[in-house]
Amino acid sequence: MLTVNKELLIWTMVLSATLMLFITACSEEDCLGACVGNSECDKDSGECICLPGWYGDNCDNQDLCVEVECTGNAVCLDGICECTTGYEGETCEVLWTNKMLGEWTQVDECGEVFFASSVVITTGSELTSIVITNFSGLLQDPADITASMISSTSWELPAQSIDGFDIEGSTIGSYDFFDATGDEALTIQHNINGQICKAVFTR
Repeated sequence: MLTVNKELLIWTMVLSATLMLFITACSEEDCLGACVGNSECDKDSGECICLPGWYGDNCDNQDLCVEVECTGNAVCLDGICECTTGYEGETCEVLWTNKMLGEWTQVDECGEVFFASSVVITTGSELTSIVITNFSGLLQDPADITASMISSTSWELPAQSIDGFDIEGSTIGSYDFFDATGDEALTIQHNINGQICKAVFTR
């Protein structure tokens, strides 16, 4: 006479029912009805998953950067490559400071007194810093001063002391390029020991 292990039979029936439910939950018909919009049914898990480029509880938030590749000096924001601080250009390969480098003619206006000199701008110790050599004005002797780029076309002169002179920018400096002539100009207003001066660099 054939004997049946009741406990084994019960477990077999439970397993079969669970398997049937799993298969039913992931049938093509049910997937099409349950997953809408920007999602699809994962037949392995039986869950709706977002399509590439979409996220959120209802897959209604779009990631515009999913197929955008940016260079090492850029990050993707809303589908557009934005250069990180200190870089510019179509592929973010150019440093802000590059346009500032080289020889300039400086004219410093301090009240009714004018000072003129030739200066050279070189790169500083930081990514966005520059050094203006032979800076004149009210300084007793021309000196090297440090400035920092704060955007592609603006810069600042942080407070610094040189041979007993305290110098600090009192406005944000500007960089201008004139298409008609190809000329360039740097302008900043600064304070030297309480005296307001305006420095203009051209080339």
